Amino acid sequence: MFEFKFEKFDKNTDIYNLADFTFRTLKNNGTLEDNQTIDTIREELEKLMHDLDFYILYAYIGDKLVGYLLQALISHTEILIWDWQPVILENTNIDMVASEIIRKSLVYSKQEGIKRIEVCFPIMKDQDRQRYLKFVSWYESSGFHHVHEEAEMKLSLSSKKFDFIPFPKNIEIKSIKDVSIKDLSNSYYNIFNDSKDAMFLEMNETQKRTAAKNMFFSSKNYNKDTSVILTEGNRVVGFSMTKSSTFASKEITLSPFGIAPHLRNKGLGKSMLFFCLNKLIENHFSTINLDVSVENQPAYKLYLKAGFQKIYSTFILAYDSE
Repeated sequence: MFEFKFEKFDKNTDIYNLADFTFRTLKNNGTLEDNQTIDTIREELEKLMHDLDFYILYAYIGDKLVGYLLQALISHTEILIWDWQPVILENTNIDMVASEIIRKSLVYSKQEGIKRIEVCFPIMKDQDRQRYLKFVSWYESSGFHHVHEEAEMKLSLSSKKFDFIPFPKNIEIKSIKDVSIKDLSNSYYNIFNDSKDAMFLEMNETQKRTAAKNMFFSSKNYNKDTSVILTEGNRVVGFSMTKSSTFASKEITLSPFGIAPHLRNKGLGKSMLFFCLNKLIENHFSTINLDVSVENQPAYKLYLKAGFQKIYSTFILAYDSE
């Protein structure tokens, strides 16, 4: 019944027709945002194409496009799906089309060597909760499982700097360019393996090692002027990594952030966070965003004390191919 086409989402993609299909579909199913037009959707798709590597899976009945699914390649073995994908034409059997696209995407992804797929559902308004129940049923029927809930947080930065306790004399501040990717990845594994981060802890050992390695897969995307690395001797014991927002030049995202277990509960995390925030102010950033596992209460409370506000929740599901 269905015909599928799986390809790279790149300069050869017909962005104008895709934006038109998306606009019409969202308008017909009542989920079009007030500020969304065909042009803004096209601009967002072009921005995504420029900043990330994507695959796109199209579903057709005859020559008619009835749905598509965008998948962001965040490492050699991991894919991320977000923003309420797949997009399905309203006057079709939506449940059937969505389920078939998701199942087919698993086949194509496995052929590309993908080991893990994560899908995110941001719950920003009441309408999203009902929407979530429908989408999650599609993914669960294809073998996805619930991982955890994240709090999406935001802090508006002013010219006023944060007061912080200086770092101990045995702690050195370094730039990301002064530390190897291997050392950062090893530190990430050790820090998050002894934490309350639900996303990391639910992985098996192989997935944890891969996630640690992949976290710095695109290290060139991190802002070298505002990312902070802490070392003790020759060992990385903390990091506060920042990268510019995909959609706003004066916004920046904090991820990952972590302190070695033996240095926790000593005020070092707060000092590193405030030091990083001051560097962002110096570099004229206006807003910083982050997400944190709601199960990770120590980190969540630290961000609240720094003035971050929870904007919305995101529920995350995952599929492991092995």
